[in-house]
Amino acid sequence: MDPPYPSKSWYNHNFSDSDYKRLHKLLKSISGKYLLNFYDSEYIRKILEIHHL
Repeated sequence: MDPPYPSKSWYNHNFSDSDYKRLHKLLKSISGKYLLNFYDSEYIRKILEIHHL
């Protein structure tokens, strides 16, 4: 998955906080593996509850 980077104007449609939270909920429900490409920032780590890479 490659969601939009936060606070970038490169996209026609950006994610809101609730979109990132919905993505987090979806990823937590997956029983298999996934690959997520994202902009590493404290903002994203907090929303996606990522504490280490």
